[in-house]
Amino acid sequence: EEHRAKEQAKERREQRKHRDAFSAFLDDLHRSGRLHSMSLWCNLYPTFSEDPRYEAMLGQPGSTPLDLFKFYVDDLKVRLPDEKKIIKEIMKEAGFNVDISSTFDEFKLLVQRDPRSENLDKGNIRMTFNGLMEKAEAREKEAMKSEERKLRRRETAFKAMLKMASPPLDNLSAWDRCRSQFEKEEAFNDVTEEAERARIFREHVSSLAPTKEESDGESKKHKRKSSGHHRSSKKHTRKHRNRSPSPSVDSSLSEGEYRDARSKDKDKHRRKRSRSYSGTDSESEREAKRRRHKKEKKSKKRRHHSPSSGSESDHHRRKSRKDDRGGSRGRSREDRSSKKDKGHRDGSSESESELQTRRERLLKELGGD
Repeated sequence: EEHRAKEQAKERREQRKHRDAFSAFLDDLHRSGRLHSMSLWCNLYPTFSEDPRYEAMLGQPGSTPLDLFKFYVDDLKVRLPDEKKIIKEIMKEAGFNVDISSTFDEFKLLVQRDPRSENLDKGNIRMTFNGLMEKAEAREKEAMKSEERKLRRRETAFKAMLKMASPPLDNLSAWDRCRSQFEKEEAFNDVTEEAERARIFREHVSSLAPTKEESDGESKKHKRKSSGHHRSSKKHTRKHRNRSPSPSVDSSLSEGEYRDARSKDKDKHRRKRSRSYSGTDSESEREAKRRRHKKEKKSKKRRHHSPSSGSESDHHRRKSRKDDRGGSRGRSREDRSSKKDKGHRDGSSESESELQTRRERLLKELGGD
């Protein structure tokens, strides 16, 4: 057990020595400037993998090389506030200020000239410069905004000066002719650029109402255009009328004759419509008569096949069995006679007594055959 404990203690000492050696390796990299508070493991891994102190730590328990690297970088970042104060003191003594035109190289040279920068981390120097540059950009934006506000105030004062001009300006005024009357004004001198003055003057003049002469001229032009348009529209309507005359009236007729012809056409159209309506009415009456006539035919046929005529039909059957030819002739004659009978019935409505006498006559003729 004592031997085992000694072996374990020896292993722990070896592992601690490996960790200390790797930490010394990190110090060397920091002093050479290759390792700082903004360094990344992926960027320095090729350097670590070639050193035996990194290989000696592989596979042993406890902190890994990556853990030691992260702890080292975090410690450097913790030093940033204190080192930033030292950098600002160096800048103050040198009378140097960071603005948007400053570069990191000149800032780094300024800091490294001072002996107090020997223990400063390069990453912290870079982060300090980035922070000062952000502040300089914010100041520049604010200065631009304030300058824009000043320019707007000067432009407003210049326009007010133009409004109060005597004699007053109109939309035909020119800057070259009116410039001399504003040269002694404060608003004129506040706008230093001549191009800016001319621009404000043009904007002000374009917003003014037109003079009476110009408005009268524009109204006359508008009237001429409207009258010309009215004439052209009249010509167009006349051409359209000449091109599309009524189909029943000649184009050479006068306006009154044209109206009379149109009224006559309308009357003819109404008559045709009334005739068509009357024609449809007569057709409907005819159809009703046909239906009534058909009903009368059906009722007469039912009476013809009534029981009173049963003996006659039996006699007819017996006669037809004796002589097929005679029966066929009789049937043909009967069919002819029935067709004649139907024709007579279609022509006029006969009484039942007349029909009965016809039947008896036909039966006698059949018996004689």
